[in-house]
Order: sequence, then C-alpha cells, then structure tokens
Amino acid sequence: MNLTYVAIHLFEVALWLVILLFVVALVWLGARRKERQDFYLSEMVKRIAASSGSAEDFLHEYERTKSRRRREAMMIGGIVGALAAVGLMIFLHGVATLPVYRVGLIPLLPCVALVIYARFFASRD
Repeated sequence: MNLTYVAIHLFEVALWLVILLFVVALVWLGARRKERQDFYLSEMVKRIAASSGSAEDFLHEYERTKSRRRREAMMIGGIVGALAAVGLMIFLHGVATLPVYRVGLIPLLPCVALVIYARFFASRD
C-alpha cells in the first residue's frame, strides 16, 4: 500500500474523531448549562416564596421574558439568514451567466417565513 494513501485515511479518521468529540462536548456543556439554570431558578423561587413574595408572579414574568427572547432570536436568525441568501443571490448573479442566482431562493424563503412567524404568529404571553 502507498504510504500517502494510509496517511490520508488516518487523517480522515482523526478528523472525524475530533468532530465527534467536539459535538459530544457541546452537548454535554449545553446540558450542564441547562441544569445550572434550572437549579438557580428553583433556588430563586424558593427564596421569593420564603420572603412572602409572589413566586407565581416571578415565574410568569420569567416565562414572558423567555418567550420574548425566543421570538427575538427567531427574528434575528431569520433576518441574518435572509441577508445571507440575498448575498448569495447577488454573488451568483455576478459570477454565472445562467440564472443560477435563483438557487438563493432556497434559503431565502424559509428565513422569510421564520421572520413572518416570529413577527405575526408567535405567542405573545
């Protein structure tokens, strides 16, 4: 066997292992962050309830804020994706002689739908 062939395949295997380990680390860190947030929220609710405050009002406001942030994130994601799709369309229009720039409609339409959903149809508790 050719030594170059073996080296290339070893590199590919190592690259896939690094990607897999990176994804595993991201999932693990995300789960730890979520667990920590839930712990801090439960502690906050306990403290509010112990100090004769209204934990129900706090939880309602927390959910409202969480819903608003989710809507804003959808809106920002849709706008950024739509602008990237428009940039792709402009680039393809300048590079190709055929009407290949229409390929940019593939990512553009879901992004526009995401913006429309976040703006008009998402719940506004």
